[in-house]
Amino acid sequence: MVKPSLVLAVIVAFTAAVVSGGVQAQQSPLVEISKNTTGERAARVQASITIDAPVEIIWMIMLDCNEALEIVPHLSECVILRRDDETASDIRRHKVRYGALFPTTISEFKSVYDRNKSIRFSKTGGDLKFLEGVWRFVPDINGVQVTYEAAVNIGKPVPGFLVRRAVRNDTREILTRLQARAETKASGASPPDVE
Repeated sequence: MVKPSLVLAVIVAFTAAVVSGGVQAQQSPLVEISKNTTGERAARVQASITIDAPVEIIWMIMLDCNEALEIVPHLSECVILRRDDETASDIRRHKVRYGALFPTTISEFKSVYDRNKSIRFSKTGGDLKFLEGVWRFVPDINGVQVTYEAAVNIGKPVPGFLVRRAVRNDTREILTRLQARAETKASGASPPDVE
């Protein structure tokens, strides 16, 4: 028979571990969407999540096109078109297909890398009317605070409220998948498959 004092000790120890950060529950991403000044079919997003994994693992995932295909909803193609090691930058093409109601969107963008700290990106070509933003990675006692800020205007005949809803949902999904993959890799397990 288990003694009540032992059960109480386990509960107190678990509670203390959670409060002190020793045991972490997966955090949901915080995502804020607002209208953008670049037009009706536009959105501005600010989002963040804390990931319990080394920044190096998160960085590796962020730079890998194969990982992007697993993390970014509806992404069917990720290609590095040019790489410039001297300026720590590259130009990538993403092809996104949302389904029959939305046209396939191709975005080409330049990413400038500050290793393990930030990724700044901006439109260089493709279908989007406007794209600009930054990813930031700040280690703290709970893991790595990952923040994402971007402004996008798809420039296609889709109502603005649908654009903002898609950006909100996709951003939340990207951060959730990034968190799951990074924390799984940090634990040494195989990353989960994404449908």
